[in-house]
Amino acid sequence: MTFEEYDRILTRMLAVRQDIQVRQVEISEQQKRNTDAIAALTVKQQENMEAIALLTENISNLNVVSQRHEDRLTRLYGYQQSADGDRITIMQDVNEIKQRLNSIEEKLNAR
Repeated sequence: MTFEEYDRILTRMLAVRQDIQVRQVEISEQQKRNTDAIAALTVKQQENMEAIALLTENISNLNVVSQRHEDRLTRLYGYQQSADGDRITIMQDVNEIKQRLNSIEEKLNAR
């Protein structure tokens, strides 16, 4: 082989080596970007998990409050039902008293 052939071979080898080094740098940079992106996603995922936990707690609290309101409404409805019965009884008593008064007045007026 001649010097020129060795030179061409060495030049090609150096070009291939340089190309490999450039690609290795590009791959390293891409790996760094990927690592940074994964770290950012991990932080975002943690934030989302905390937000979900807070929302879950708020929903639980709302369920408790809702149950309390439902219990109150049930008791109020029960009180209303029992009060309706009391009102009817009182009205019947008042009507009986009115009838007795009318009867007494009629007897007094008849004398």
